Amino acid sequence: MQTDQDAVIRISRFTVPAEAHEMFVGLLGKTHAVLRKVQGFVGDRILEQKADSGAFDLVTVIEFSGRESILPATAALAELDKSLGSDRRALAARHGIRVEFGFYAPLPI
Repeated sequence: MQTDQDAVIRISRFTVPAEAHEMFVGLLGKTHAVLRKVQGFVGDRILEQKADSGAFDLVTVIEFSGRESILPATAALAELDKSLGSDRRALAARHGIRVEFGFYAPLPI
């Protein structure tokens, strides 16, 4: 992945109950397919760990070349959600999926 100082990196963490895993991974695949087409997309990683509780912890790391890519990415995901008739917050609540995310910038050391 690029580590340019202008880069913006979104890191998201999801805790997904086992019974929602297949559905959630399918949505994650569609989401990343859309994001990969956004101008300024640099790269992504999707990581998974099975928790002792039987749930799954997933982490996504998405890098964009700069802040100017965030609005188009948000719009592209809104269009995807509209086409799927999906509301991500309601879906997470309905399936007991915990979500944490934030935007980060590279720290030149």
